[in-house]
Amino acid sequence: MKGKKMIRGFITICMVFLLTIPIFIFWFVNVPTGIMLFPDLAKSPLNKLIEYKWYAGEAESDNIQAVVNYSDNDCCLTFHGEGNLINFESTEDFRSWHSLESMSVGWMLPINNVIIEDGITSIGEYTFTNIKLDSITISESIVSIADKAFYNCISNSADVVEINYNGSMEQWNSITKGDNWCNETSMKYIQSINCSDGKVTLINSD
Repeated sequence: MKGKKMIRGFITICMVFLLTIPIFIFWFVNVPTGIMLFPDLAKSPLNKLIEYKWYAGEAESDNIQAVVNYSDNDCCLTFHGEGNLINFESTEDFRSWHSLESMSVGWMLPINNVIIEDGITSIGEYTFTNIKLDSITISESIVSIADKAFYNCISNSADVVEINYNGSMEQWNSITKGDNWCNETSMKYIQSINCSDGKVTLINSD
């Protein structure tokens, strides 16, 4: 009798364990904390099969996702869809795709590169606040860059953050930009914009 109870108890434990596996996978893939608590898994080959996604549109009509992919030791953040990227209210606002240092575990998502795909029309306020990057690729569909969009955006591993714009110099200059879209700290690292027909040097970048 006692043996049967032990067997039933063991079977129950196994069933509970098996039921928690899909719940854990759903949580790990969809919640930034899952990435943070298990950074070794996040950098493993498992990530080549998984994309981490968050909604990133300013309005309900803006169908935009932020997608994080790992490849070996590199991490790429891609914004794709149509519409305007979300505006944040301050440097303290939570950004799922890069601002995880305030969480209790203290592990930051090591994003190296950002790609803003065609269809995105606006880069919102504080989008890249305090992020460390190697490069940013910006689509020519961008028509505006909000104030403080690149606030304190600095280099990850090199002397500069390379910004590549898919349009021409004339198109870049026609983009509506907030007065402080790239602040003094950022301009030490974001010194110029590589356009399809040349380079635009930012004022006070030195």
